[in-house]
Amino acid sequence: MANNCNDLHIGYDLTILQYIVMFVMYCINIVFAGVMSNIGTLTAAHRYGTHKAFKAKWPLRVILVVLQTLSGQKTLIEWARDHHTHHKYEGTNADAVNINRGFFFAHMGWLMLKRHPECEQKRSNVNVDYLWSDPIVRFQYNYYEPLVAVFCIIIPTLIPIYLFNETIVNSFHLCFLIRYAYTLQLSFCGNSLAHINYGSKPYDKSMTSVHNDHLIYATLGGAYHNYHHVYPWDYSESEFGWDVNFNVNTAFIDLFHAIGWAYDLKKAPKDMIEKRKERTGGQQKLNFIQKNPIYDWIYGFFLSSIAVWILLPTKAIYNALNEV
Repeated sequence: MANNCNDLHIGYDLTILQYIVMFVMYCINIVFAGVMSNIGTLTAAHRYGTHKAFKAKWPLRVILVVLQTLSGQKTLIEWARDHHTHHKYEGTNADAVNINRGFFFAHMGWLMLKRHPECEQKRSNVNVDYLWSDPIVRFQYNYYEPLVAVFCIIIPTLIPIYLFNETIVNSFHLCFLIRYAYTLQLSFCGNSLAHINYGSKPYDKSMTSVHNDHLIYATLGGAYHNYHHVYPWDYSESEFGWDVNFNVNTAFIDLFHAIGWAYDLKKAPKDMIEKRKERTGGQQKLNFIQKNPIYDWIYGFFLSSIAVWILLPTKAIYNALNEV
């Protein structure tokens, strides 16, 4: 009898352990998909496709195009066209996401309305020949609809079904719909929250772009925005590297630079940055300089994946109700 009881408890413990492992792996899968979507926008479309902050050999270009397709935010060429107008004509009618037309317009309203004639004209004149010359980018442009269906919808949905025995409904909602909506909203924040008067302007106080710590964490280090608008071509998009502050996208680029797939990384010289801060900066102290980098990364990953810790208990409750 005692042996049977011990076997029962061991079996119970193993079942609980298996459930915990599966739960953690499922969390990692969702976070990983979200992180890759973020890199697809902020590294592939933004730093590489628009600002040419670094160059990439063909294997990395394939990875970047796949990740940008995973993000589901237009083709790389169309994304770059819109973003060029934002930097060149910031705060004017030629700016595709003009913050002076209101918070909602800059956030997502610009996608719901017809472009301003001035924006349409300037956008059509944006030179993206450097992207057209890449056969990988052209392939994505020509076959975008089937590619986005495969990489943005089908593959993220199928992975939990085959690896974690998830239902197709749960997987579709969590790994496509909610992930897609969440990463879209984070990207939109770069046009809205990063341009309202909430944050500091240590590099140029005349610009609408601000330094917002909360947004920096939420976007995996993609929102050192006041710096970025002063030096849009800087591959790190921040004054300091990932070893000083939380910046997943910079770490991603440095990883591929270490193996030779990313090269010609552009970086603003230190003396240039200091002179610009003295001349046009708001003289605010950058808080993240005093932070422990390890703490900054742990806190950054927790905050950036907070949606998962909210969604998964909701999923568990939903499953329990269905079983009643």
